[in-house]
Amino acid sequence: AKIYRICRLSLKSMVIGSELDCDGVIPSGTVSRHHARITRKGEVYFIEDLNSSNGTMVGGELLNCRVKMSLQAQETVMFADEKFRFI
Repeated sequence: AKIYRICRLSLKSMVIGSELDCDGVIPSGTVSRHHARITRKGEVYFIEDLNSSNGTMVGGELLNCRVKMSLQAQETVMFADEKFRFI
């Protein structure tokens, strides 16, 4: 599986999903329209699942809906079956 990169954000919040109005668009049938949100507070980044159909995983751990989890550099993030690395 190919691993894509998520670069550190200049925005305070970024919605990721398959819908074209998302800040980060993943054109995949397994990714929900508004799948997850990455936010930044100071120098710390957080990710939360937005009640997606196929889930969001960070470092192999499935996120609970709307529960924020901190992201570390080089961490693997999966939006459904699409794999990314946070850098």
